[in-house]
Amino acid sequence: MATLIHLINEFCDVLKNRFIDINNISQIFTELQVSEKVPFTYDLLESENFFPKLDNSSFKSAAKATQYRNLGNDAFVRKKDIDALKYYIRSVASAPPNSPELALAYANRSAVLFRFGKYNSCLLDVNRALKNNYPDSLKPKLLERKKNCVQELQKCCKLNLLESISDLQICDNRSRSENDELNPSDIEATERNFDLKFNFPEANLDNETIPNASRKMEIHFTAEMGRHLIATENIEPGDILAIEKPYASILLPNFNYTHCSYCYVRSESLIPCTKCSSIMFCSKRCRENAAGLFHDIECPILATALSLKVGEMEWLAFRTLIVATKQGKQLITLMNHPSYRHPINEKHCGLLEKYISEDYVTVHNLEDNFSKRCAADIFQRSVAVAILLYLLKQTSFFCHVRNEDAQNACTELTDSESFAGTLLLKYLFNALSNAHEISELLEEKLSPDSKFTSHNLGIGAGLYPLHSLTNHSCDPNVVRHNHKNAIVSRAIQPVKVGDQLFDNYGYHYATHPRDDRRSHLRLQYFFECSCDPCENDWPLHENLPIKSLEIISEVIGTDELEKYSAIFREKVESLSDAHGDEQLDFMCKYLSLLHENTRRPSKEYNECQECIKQILAMRANHYKVPYDCIFFKL
Repeated sequence: MATLIHLINEFCDVLKNRFIDINNISQIFTELQVSEKVPFTYDLLESENFFPKLDNSSFKSAAKATQYRNLGNDAFVRKKDIDALKYYIRSVASAPPNSPELALAYANRSAVLFRFGKYNSCLLDVNRALKNNYPDSLKPKLLERKKNCVQELQKCCKLNLLESISDLQICDNRSRSENDELNPSDIEATERNFDLKFNFPEANLDNETIPNASRKMEIHFTAEMGRHLIATENIEPGDILAIEKPYASILLPNFNYTHCSYCYVRSESLIPCTKCSSIMFCSKRCRENAAGLFHDIECPILATALSLKVGEMEWLAFRTLIVATKQGKQLITLMNHPSYRHPINEKHCGLLEKYISEDYVTVHNLEDNFSKRCAADIFQRSVAVAILLYLLKQTSFFCHVRNEDAQNACTELTDSESFAGTLLLKYLFNALSNAHEISELLEEKLSPDSKFTSHNLGIGAGLYPLHSLTNHSCDPNVVRHNHKNAIVSRAIQPVKVGDQLFDNYGYHYATHPRDDRRSHLRLQYFFECSCDPCENDWPLHENLPIKSLEIISEVIGTDELEKYSAIFREKVESLSDAHGDEQLDFMCKYLSLLHENTRRPSKEYNECQECIKQILAMRANHYKVPYDCIFFKL
């Protein structure tokens, strides 16, 4: 199957060859109202028979599960454990619910997880295999693995307290009857207890008008800057400014078998969707939440979207529509609301009485930059949206509003379908201008004896209405980190009362030359950056002198500054192992000292900021890769 991009390009080529005056089509499209653009491109696609065929490869299949399991067994025997784990995961994903194939897949995955020393995950899979009617003839070996797993957990004091004495006795009973099976409620309790959890940092988020935000900031509006955030009190480095869950988010396809598709936590013992084999979850709770929020709609067409390699912004728009309309149930409500009937033209730029990220209005009013885009760009995006709309029509999304004959409904756009297409286009442009990356810090060793090196790994994207109000600076005073799929933002500079809070849109003065920064920002976000590093053309970090601390105040002397600098250098050496508050506190105080008393830019200032960001990243989504375990890097 051709990818979405190839399909769009091929369709545009067909139009150029088929129509004598392609400019006429372009002129018609340009003059159309926003609400008419997607129906227009939809009709063109239909007339040229350009809609993709549905891919049914993600349906559950016992034969496919067996095939993957056999491949895993072969790899396991040859001690290719990484390959074995990958195949067993695909076997779990492909097996029909409550089938022998699912039980065997869980059991075999538990064996390779035991080899990796992943005892919590191994125990979960053993329990799942037993719950799914694992063959009696194979149970003694599985129960022995369970017993060994419990013993290993006891050694490192990680044994689940819910693992009762009677349960341990079961491990020794190789000839127990069917009635002696593990109690399902005990298994569920074990699964909940072993579910990976993230402790969000404690914060005093008591803002009366912006829930989950600090009272030290508020929303302002000016014609020049639009809506933005300013400090209402002095803010210090390290201060938590907001914790925000996404209105809608997506996990990138490369991580469908390594991360939970609802909360985005990494896990080696994921469980499958009960209907498709395309995505997996860390727990039944996440699976049920995903089904109720978005996956019930996406499930039947997800394999087609994956085959088309639908772009992350297009899929985020698709997901946003499903969430915003409560899986289609609220589509008519939005359709009949006067403020949302033509969502791209009716743009609200004022301030709300309360800015609540979970409210639809906050997403609807995000900046989309529609008027700044060229006709060719809008046309290609409209074609992509029309294809997504076609896929949406193959689901139950419109069942709440569709009264027409099913065959007609699949060939002609109704008013509600046209409106859904207009919303999709709106959300796509929202995403292009506002989406934030969801990432995790990955630490790995290049050799068994080397130190861990780290880098950020993008695993998804989401719409965060509050954080979308933060304007860009090439020298930001705010940094974001993900805890699961939520954003925790903190200050990484002192911010005075009345000053604006600035994020970075991916182009930092320390790593990107000014012309490149401005060019990228102009193309993607349609503005000319005028921050201090751009106005004064600050040099890149690598071009700054090593000793660049120049004191500009009389508060601190050279000797005292050198003393703090020496302590800083010592702490940098042990940064990779630092998770304590003491080190973070020192870095934040030292950064404030540098900010108030030395001239910028300076290498040490940049390095202190990076240390703070590194420590915070290690407290957020963070994974240490076992050496030479390629699977865990994905």
